[in-house]
Amino acid sequence: MSWNLHQHLGLNIEHLKEFQLILEERLVRYEEKYHWTSLHRSRDETIFTSSKIVVPYRSCQNTFAYNETDWFCRSDCYIITQKDTTLSLKYLLALLNSKLYYLWLYHRGKRKGNTLELFNTPLSAIPIKRISPDDQNEFINLVDEIMMRKANNPISDTSENELKIDRLVYDLFCLTEEEVSLIESFNV
Repeated sequence: MSWNLHQHLGLNIEHLKEFQLILEERLVRYEEKYHWTSLHRSRDETIFTSSKIVVPYRSCQNTFAYNETDWFCRSDCYIITQKDTTLSLKYLLALLNSKLYYLWLYHRGKRKGNTLELFNTPLSAIPIKRISPDDQNEFINLVDEIMMRKANNPISDTSENELKIDRLVYDLFCLTEEEVSLIESFNV
C-alpha cells in the first residue's frame, strides 16, 4: 500500500516541493516507480501479518525464529516469508538454525568480527536443500516440539531436539563422520 505523505499527513505540498528534485533523483537511482511524495519503499502488510521467519540483522549466532502473529518490525530485522509452497517455513527454520548453516553463514556470509550480518545478502544466497513435503515432516515435528517447549518454559532445554535436527541436516548433505566432527568442533 503506497500513499502520499501530503494526503495522509495533511502536509503542505509546497513544503515538499523544496525536496522534489532530491526525491525524484532517488527514484531514478534506485529504479523505482512511485510518486515522488510517496513513502519510500512501502511494504505489503501481509509480510507482517502472515506466518514468517524473523531474524535480527546482526547476531553472534544464527538466531532465526518462527512467528505467526501480526508483528510489525523496524529496520533492525529481516523477515522471510513463504514464496514456495513446497518448502515449509518450519523446515527452513530447522535448516537455518542448524550448526551446518551457521558455519555457512560464518564463512560465506557477511560478518563484522564474529557477528553475523543477516541481510538480504547473504540470506538469499543460502543453499536450501529441496526435499519432498513428506520428508520435511521430521524436521517440522522437531521444530514444533521445540517451539511448544519454549512456549511453556522459555529456558527449557531443547538441545536434544536441536542435535537431532543437526543430524538430519548432516544426513541431507551426505556428510561423512569426519566432516560432521569438523562442524561439531568449530568454535568461535
